[in-house]
Amino acid sequence: MGESDAPEDDEAFRRREEGCRREEAIRSLLKRYDEKRLSIGAVDEIAQELGVSRSTIIV
Repeated sequence: MGESDAPEDDEAFRRREEGCRREEAIRSLLKRYDEKRLSIGAVDEIAQELGVSRSTIIV
């Protein structure tokens, strides 16, 4: 592996870590509400924590 590969590998690692972080946050939210309907406030809280819009969480 050459030096030119390192930045791409670092970027791929960061994207994967961010994806895992988001997945864990969403799974945690769903566990808390189990069978109940999610409140707008709960979705907003997770969206803010993840730095994304509410519509990104809902889709």
